[in-house]
Amino acid sequence: MPLTLYWRIVQPELGGGINREKATTKTDANGNFRMAFLTRDDELNNGNFLINLTIDKSIYYLCSEASDNNEIYLPRLKRDTLVYDTYLIPNKAFLDATITNPNDINLSKGDYYGSTFTSRFKNSFCGPVILWHDQPLNPISIQANQPVYVETTKVKQGVRTINYDTLNLSPGQVRSFTVTF
Repeated sequence: MPLTLYWRIVQPELGGGINREKATTKTDANGNFRMAFLTRDDELNNGNFLINLTIDKSIYYLCSEASDNNEIYLPRLKRDTLVYDTYLIPNKAFLDATITNPNDINLSKGDYYGSTFTSRFKNSFCGPVILWHDQPLNPISIQANQPVYVETTKVKQGVRTINYDTLNLSPGQVRSFTVTF
């Protein structure tokens, strides 16, 4: 995957800012990379260093389709700084999600049924949320090659229950996921 490191400072009072390319590289087959660059005096206490990832959105899972979703911001740097961190950009897997009885969920009486599918992304966590009062739009993208933690919350006639599950799918795999309220 191609990577480009930028130093960016936003200056709206001056009508824009500075976006300075600092270095480029590519990951290896496992996504690992090394990048070395020099910091200029004006970059040390101003702006941000960020790595822009050129991601194939049909293959890799993104938490959102937002344009800044493909950027990793680095911490404030000092001269001769070594940054070592792990950033995971997972491949996509897919769920064919179905609820057998969506009409049994009575929202006006306080019923609720929802599932979250959370896993690691970059250096944080994210994942899709399904509200089961309607059939979801399938397929639903989730993260592959890692545990995806499923938390399903049900409120029925005032009684709240929570169920936990873990999925681990291969890249491109499609799995059925069926629930009943």
